[in-house]
Amino acid sequence: MFEVVDGPEADGPVIPVYLEIGVGGKSDAKLLSDLPTDTYYVQQAVREHFAPRKSTLGVGVQEMVKFACTKVEDLGFKDLPPEYGEVWERIRTLGHSLCLPSDALVLCRALIQPVGDHLVVAMDGVVCPGGIHHVYTLDQYYESAPCLKVCLIRLNEKIHLRTKVLYRL
Repeated sequence: MFEVVDGPEADGPVIPVYLEIGVGGKSDAKLLSDLPTDTYYVQQAVREHFAPRKSTLGVGVQEMVKFACTKVEDLGFKDLPPEYGEVWERIRTLGHSLCLPSDALVLCRALIQPVGDHLVVAMDGVVCPGGIHHVYTLDQYYESAPCLKVCLIRLNEKIHLRTKVLYRL
């Protein structure tokens, strides 16, 4: 089920494929409606971002995308917690891509997370006034009702070495 994708550098980390799913082909409003409120908890701020009047991302041809789920420390950060911006840059340096905001909606539906699991969707493109960025997190608090939430960060804030991030391979 898992496939190994080598980094472009000879000494780069080996990144396993965490999930391969189809993305695109649906509007954000349709992706959001695919997450029924009785099964999924989607924070109101996420719903407002993907409201049809504000977002047209996600429409187009469906494509298969491979996603990785890696702890920050496994991206080459060992001693001190890096800044979010440094982690995003490291992902790009390894030849991979950050997620699109609409990927979070697809990932929320596709992932089966153990209770207590917390994943940060590595992404850019959603910036609020004052330079604060939205990143989405996928959390599993109970046996049911996966949660999709907004976390407000600044790119110069530190991220814990054990934090798991999702990004595109």
